[in-house]
Amino acid sequence: MDKQTESLMIISKSYKWYKKIFFHLMTLCLLSAHKLFKFQGGQHDFLKFMHDVITQQLTFSPRLNPKAAGWTAGCAETNVG
Repeated sequence: MDKQTESLMIISKSYKWYKKIFFHLMTLCLLSAHKLFKFQGGQHDFLKFMHDVITQQLTFSPRLNPKAAGWTAGCAETNVG
């Protein structure tokens, strides 16, 4: 698996060690998930699969998309009165 992820790991020297470990572990998890996806009959290559997973996670992120978490615009404002 490390050989497969080696070509994808474009990590700058300026990253802290814990960020390098995080991205390496995330890539390994995505690679394992992609292998299961392919085993179930999926047709996407790894980069397309990784793009789709990341896009879906960002789409449903409550910090980036408050409506995805069920928040309303009035929740941020509190009326003390």
